[in-house]
Amino acid sequence: MEEQSTRAQESARQAQESARQAQESAARRQQQQAREAVKDTTRVAGQLAGLGTETLTVWTDATQHAARDVLELSTQAAHERARLLTEWQQTSLEMMREMQTATFHWYTLWPEFLRDPIEFVNRRLDLQLFRVECCLKLIDSLFDLG
Repeated sequence: MEEQSTRAQESARQAQESARQAQESAARRQQQQAREAVKDTTRVAGQLAGLGTETLTVWTDATQHAARDVLELSTQAAHERARLLTEWQQTSLEMMREMQTATFHWYTLWPEFLRDPIEFVNRRLDLQLFRVECCLKLIDSLFDLG
């Protein structure tokens, strides 16, 4: 009986040893699966971080291009506005100068009117037509933006 009890103990010990080995094997498999899951998670997180960085780079680049284009357009518009204002001011000054010249010229011509009124009126009409043509050319140049 002792032999049976020793065999039973040996068999129980072997069963315990094989159960322990099965548990260790299962634990190793679980650890290996956990390591692989961590590696996969790390790889996916790295890919997501890379994708996020690329997206941020693209958006930053697009924003920079848009801001540069808007700034360039604003600068060109301001430059054109300044050029137009300068032209208009020069034209206004030319018109004022022409009016002033006509006024002073009118005061100096009164004695001629008294000598020969018909010739005076004829010359004055010619001069006025010339000035009207000049004014029309100035006005046309104001509206000719091309």
